[in-house]
Amino acid sequence: MSQPLLDRNDKLLIWPLIILGFLWLTFSDNLRLLWDDMTAEQPWFEARLELIQDDTGAVFVLYDRTMRRSMDGRWDAWIKQEGSRVICSGDGRDSYHPAESGTDLMSLRYFLGRDCEIPGNPVIVCATWVMETIGARMQRLFGPVCSAPVDLKRRP
Repeated sequence: MSQPLLDRNDKLLIWPLIILGFLWLTFSDNLRLLWDDMTAEQPWFEARLELIQDDTGAVFVLYDRTMRRSMDGRWDAWIKQEGSRVICSGDGRDSYHPAESGTDLMSLRYFLGRDCEIPGNPVIVCATWVMETIGARMQRLFGPVCSAPVDLKRRP
């Protein structure tokens, strides 16, 4: 007669290992985020948006941001008539690093990734960012962040 693969003591040891493995798979991302909250500077990312129009009628986004760690990110942005419907939207991807914190002035076309015809006033620009840390691959959502309402002049 052959000997059993596992004896009674081995079988008792397997159940706690299975339970620990299940718990680790279920909660490991949440535990990493909790540890990150306790040990790293928060929030990872902050932004402020402002719509600006120059003398020619071109519309720009003044984009002021602070990054507290290196991340890869995706943003979703939209232009909306105040208290009303979304006029147009777009998105983009970028890498973010603390040394790049500061203010940029970018065309509305670049920020949205497409052209946008703005039919009425006042309008606001809003965005959300999904950021993922480089290395640890932890993910967080930031926003929405919206500008103050702005009345844009019609192009001649």
